[in-house]
Amino acid sequence: MNQTNVKVSFYLKKSESDADGYCPVMARLNIGKYSESAFSMKLRMP
Repeated sequence: MNQTNVKVSFYLKKSESDADGYCPVMARLNIGKYSESAFSMKLRMP
């Protein structure tokens, strides 16, 4: 059975803050060495 490393990272995208100071929460999913995907969590945090 092969084992693959899976990592999930969450971060705030401060470059897209709105007038109230809220930033979107983003996630980055890494599977193995070469597969990476970034997506929005549809949430906003101060």
